[in-house]
Amino acid sequence: MLDAPTIEHLPLALRKLYEEAEGRVISAFGVQTPPRIGLTCHTTEVGYSVNPAYVEAIEEAGGIPILLPTLKKSDRHIALLETLDGLLLTGGGDIHPSFLGEEPIPELGKIDYARDRYELELILFAYRRNIPILVFVGAFRCSM
Repeated sequence: MLDAPTIEHLPLALRKLYEEAEGRVISAFGVQTPPRIGLTCHTTEVGYSVNPAYVEAIEEAGGIPILLPTLKKSDRHIALLETLDGLLLTGGGDIHPSFLGEEPIPELGKIDYARDRYELELILFAYRRNIPILVFVGAFRCSM
């Protein structure tokens, strides 16, 4: 019967990777990952986008940024949110007035009804599951 190989028998590159992984805390799914933070995205003509500063800030803080495109089916984004440790609402255009019981006015800026609805559903779900919510509002940052 052969003895199980020890770390000393591994090639140097594999040994370094093994030692790095061995130093991490183990979770039910294997190696514990840094916190996963969902970021809401803007919808553009060519796809979805987010300001790279948000991604960099989460990464620098030790998290993993997960971009959240605007999904139309609630069950899909609920399933996705269950995998997150936090939610960052990146802001953008004005909120559609209908969500506040108001009518649009001429001074209204750019609106994205689908994104507003999606983000409101995300907020409600995150709040009910006690998932931290970070909000960027103009020049002010606040958290819930």
